Amino acid sequence: MTGHTPGPWDWDQGDDGTDYSHPYCTVTSEDGDLIIAEVNDRFDREIGAANAHLIAAAPKLLAALNALVSPQHAHSQDCTCPWCGARAAIAAAQPAEVQHE
Repeated sequence: MTGHTPGPWDWDQGDDGTDYSHPYCTVTSEDGDLIIAEVNDRFDREIGAANAHLIAAAPKLLAALNALVSPQHAHSQDCTCPWCGARAAIAAAQPAEVQHE
């Protein structure tokens, strides 16, 4: 199993929103060599830009959660405390194993 593209990630508002053949915002690796995501929300450009910001912040958010959560905060599976919420978010960010046939 591999991890995500290492951060930091950057985002760029690629065009003025009138060229519908290209994404409105692009999230890339810091050097710009890898495209992480393309955001095509042209009906509400503010939402598109906000989504691109959130996607670009994902590596920093994941690193911050990993730094905050420790094994000492292990509770029951049905716990809804902030620590367990952070642990669940970390688990959701981990890639699932690909099943090969």
